[in-house]
Amino acid sequence: MEVADFAVGEAVDGADGLAQAAAFHPDAILLDLMMPGVDGYEVCRRLETAPATRDLNRHAYAAGAAACITKPFRREALLAMVHTTLHGVARRGKSNAS
Repeated sequence: MEVADFAVGEAVDGADGLAQAAAFHPDAILLDLMMPGVDGYEVCRRLETAPATRDLNRHAYAAGAAACITKPFRREALLAMVHTTLHGVARRGKSNAS
């Protein structure tokens, strides 16, 4: 599925999200903390330790990326936050590579 100019995947729960993250190596993960089964906190912990996804979190946190949006949210606000976060991480990554 595509939303705005992003290719978007959707998981039904935390376990599905972990499987998709490992398979597709996304640039960003929007995570709900309250999910059935594996909650968002546990998903974060597992993403940080899994070989296929640990660098996603490490690079984001090392670059200083931090973003939060609460529910209910407006679609426009979510898209703006994602754009701002991804572009900020990309800019910081380029300046660190110099």
